[in-house]
Amino acid sequence: MDVVDRVEAEDDLLRRVSDVLGETGVISGEFGHVELEGEQRGRLGSYLDDPRPKVRAFAEEARRRAEHSMAWEQRRAEQDVEQMRRDWD
Repeated sequence: MDVVDRVEAEDDLLRRVSDVLGETGVISGEFGHVELEGEQRGRLGSYLDDPRPKVRAFAEEARRRAEHSMAWEQRRAEQDVEQMRRDWD
């Protein structure tokens, strides 16, 4: 988060920080992405209390993106599971 505090909002380095925070290992199961996004959202929670405004703003935006992605992945997984049920009964 020291990097986030030192660079400007439009700096490409912020995107790279987001990419690193979003790195995953092996994801398994229909709801693996949902679980992963939930974990990332939880990790970002500690940064919301950071006294530095840039860090808090970055964490709030990253957390908002994680919540949005989590909701999308949840819907997608539910649709996939339902389609598998129809296909394979």
